[in-house]
Amino acid sequence: MQREPFAYGNFSPGFVRSLAGRLRGQRVLEVFAGNGLLAARLAAHGVDIRATSLFAGHDGHERGMHHPVEQLDAVAAVGRYGDVSDILLMSWPTVTEAAARAVLEWGSERAVVFVGEIPRPEWGMAGLSGCATDLFHEITDVVEELTRLRSHLDEIEALVAKGGEIGKRLDFLIQELHREANTLGSKSARSSAVSMHWHQLP
Repeated sequence: MQREPFAYGNFSPGFVRSLAGRLRGQRVLEVFAGNGLLAARLAAHGVDIRATSLFAGHDGHERGMHHPVEQLDAVAAVGRYGDVSDILLMSWPTVTEAAARAVLEWGSERAVVFVGEIPRPEWGMAGLSGCATDLFHEITDVVEELTRLRSHLDEIEALVAKGGEIGKRLDFLIQELHREANTLGSKSARSSAVSMHWHQLP
């Protein structure tokens, strides 16, 4: 009797629909795809996805595949298929430097979609990430800075539209813009490339 392929993740239908909505219409390269579970569910929603992975004992590939997966490490996959892909997808990458190296190889001009845990240092040991490494999170963690930049720009636009005495507040917001830009520049200098189109999904 043939066994069903192993399901390592629990991707809710709503999550898959939301993610597929962001990816549909673009060529997706997935690395760390395991036995192709997420790729299969996205493909069922019309996503053009190429799945790659180095097979490992924990991914259940020996029990069958959900979707075709080419056996390639992340850096090799980006080198081979990066020029014909629009988005790099990572779902729970392994705790090795491969994810960081793949992102650096991918470059800063195209989007990276990361599905997995992000570090929460304020939680102590409970906040340690089970995905990728500190280097990976350091070179890709620009979400907070970009969010604050957008908020400051929105406030500046509202102030200018309102008119009146806005000089002091405008000066403060411009200083904040410089601070966020400096932080982003510092991260970029450390990593050589920062994915400015970074998306994190729950």
